[in-house]
Amino acid sequence: MRPTRIALDLIRRSGASKAKRELVEYWKLSESKAGLAVETALAEEGQLRRMEENEAILYVGLPFCPGRCLYCSFITQDAQRQQASLGRYVNAVVQEAEGVFDGRFPFEIAAVYYGGGTPTSLPVSFFRSYLEEILAVAPLKENAELTMEAGRPDTMNRDKLELIRSSGFHKLCINPQTMREETLRLIGRHHTVDDTVAAFCRARSMGFADINMDLIAGLPGEDADDLLDSLCQVIDLGPESITLHTLAVKRGSYLDRLFADRRALLPDPALMEAVEKAHNLLGQNGYRPYYLYKQKNCRSGLENTGFTRAGGSLYNVAMMSDQVPVVGLGSGSMSKVILERTAKRVHNPKDLLVYIDRIQEQIDKKRALFLSELQ
Repeated sequence: MRPTRIALDLIRRSGASKAKRELVEYWKLSESKAGLAVETALAEEGQLRRMEENEAILYVGLPFCPGRCLYCSFITQDAQRQQASLGRYVNAVVQEAEGVFDGRFPFEIAAVYYGGGTPTSLPVSFFRSYLEEILAVAPLKENAELTMEAGRPDTMNRDKLELIRSSGFHKLCINPQTMREETLRLIGRHHTVDDTVAAFCRARSMGFADINMDLIAGLPGEDADDLLDSLCQVIDLGPESITLHTLAVKRGSYLDRLFADRRALLPDPALMEAVEKAHNLLGQNGYRPYYLYKQKNCRSGLENTGFTRAGGSLYNVAMMSDQVPVVGLGSGSMSKVILERTAKRVHNPKDLLVYIDRIQEQIDKKRALFLSELQ
């Protein structure tokens, strides 16, 4: 899951050059993967130095999307068919925030991430409450990092972008996943390539100066040329960060049926070469790796890597580090504290109605979890 932790341990013990050599000779990484691990581990350590002992990060989750993608096993509900639940859900998350941040919460929040699902799939009235009422009670440190996963370009109208901006968010994620029209239709995305470009240009014109865009390598029907063509189109837009994921075949996803024969997950030299070329292209255009993680059942055992021209995301690094306390609000979210180098976790129910009905129970569990820091 977190190979850069191994790289960082080696760097601390013997320095970067010896760490790279050991990753090649003992861990059997290629020269390029060893170099990626060392460079990323050093960048992650630099991000984590920004965190103080009394600081945590906050995740606010919304399990609604315009529709479900082929590769998604998430608990996403179709926002168009769940209108009756949207208001109840927002009220529940606000109640959870008010209960957790009750004056005894022992941390300041250094970074906030609104994710999902697709937070911007909410109607404007609910979206306003979802942002303003939660941020109003969260103990944000001065200049806390605020990130909004707008995700689907087709959910980003001007009113929502104005609300995101006025609420203090300066980081925005616009995630096309591919810039190939046929693939967008195949994986169940309801937007077009033109929608992605329009959303990016609209956000830029409204003052968003730190935008991340996601792409996925190994999507069905795509070859190396398709991936590199998508990457070139995204680079031409000029986002501050680009995250290159590798397709993960997750249990419960529609894609899982297409990959029932697990031999499709065996190393694919063409895909591995395409990802290597993509990394080189990102480097040639000024993007450097700043965080990295792996998932189960990724095609060819490849990794997900965030690249940036502008420092990257403190939240992303801290979330994957298992060194920083996390407050998770919303159904399916996870909270954790680090006690004697061990992560202790509390999980919210994934089922939407169970989460809403048991909201006080979740508040009580989180209070106990975080107050354990004071004992």
